[in-house]
Amino acid sequence: MEKTVGVRVGFGDEYSFNVFEHVGFLERNKMGISARWVGWDNQTQLSELEGLTRDEFNGRLDELKKSRALQHVTELSDDNLKRYRDLLEGPAWDIGSGVGKDHQNDPKYKEGMMKKTRNTIRAAHALGTKRVRMFSTYGNDTAESWARAVSDIREVLKMFQGEGLVGYIENETELLVETGDQAIKFIQDLDMPNVLLYHDAANLVRADTEKTGLAYKSYLVMEPALGGFHLKDARYHKLKPGESRKDAPFPHYFIGEGDAGYERIFAHFASRMEAAGDRLEAAGLPREVGFVWEPHIKFQSNVGGITQYDFQEAVDKGTAIIRKFHIPLRKVA
Repeated sequence: MEKTVGVRVGFGDEYSFNVFEHVGFLERNKMGISARWVGWDNQTQLSELEGLTRDEFNGRLDELKKSRALQHVTELSDDNLKRYRDLLEGPAWDIGSGVGKDHQNDPKYKEGMMKKTRNTIRAAHALGTKRVRMFSTYGNDTAESWARAVSDIREVLKMFQGEGLVGYIENETELLVETGDQAIKFIQDLDMPNVLLYHDAANLVRADTEKTGLAYKSYLVMEPALGGFHLKDARYHKLKPGESRKDAPFPHYFIGEGDAGYERIFAHFASRMEAAGDRLEAAGLPREVGFVWEPHIKFQSNVGGITQYDFQEAVDKGTAIIRKFHIPLRKVA
């Protein structure tokens, strides 16, 4: 049987918030799109956002969002979703949704999650994808908080199931699913056929305060449910008093140049391609593992902010490492 192929995918808010710049870059590199943030006018071009301090960058993003010059893809009107789809050479790889980045202590927690879920379904259909990146909620270290997250995310997945969609839960800093052990327990507790995992190694370096090689260890635990990778690397950072792992300026690096252990990860995954294909097929998806580029080379804010040169170098260097292990990367035609 044919082996699964990794697909080179650009992440929606990494290269440029401006849709024309972003789509143009991805087309030149024959990469699919992970749809997230969308800006149509010059205010969202790289030239308007580079060189800012972190606080300036965050402030500018807030202004753009408030004026709706910058919108999440799930907030677009039906007409603008069609306009977006018409720019693409084919279907989006996935929707980078905010479902599960919800705070359980928010009085409108469940209402907000359900609204995002409905909008995500609409956007996924409009952009021709069955894949939705999602999360595990912000909660606390109690059985009650965990059970609430499982119940609520299962409800989302049932809505997705009725629409032919598959959720990809990502390990994320300071959410309930932060490590591999938490990730595999979460989807076991969900007990749904339409859920897989995204492994983000840099997020695991953040969580690895004891420098134990958590990114690789978590990969091994997550691999039996893995649907894809978010490709970025990081180096260990000693937190200063008052710093949290979420907000600290962790140094990000090209994959293979940080502490995530990508060569060990890819060496093992190369032997697991066939199993990954079977898993994806069982979920109703093509036999394609997502290799989603998320380099974060220049950390200007919590949502990224890098330059064209860095992005290209990140993709080129990362591709060389992946090919070293004979993992076939299919470019978008």
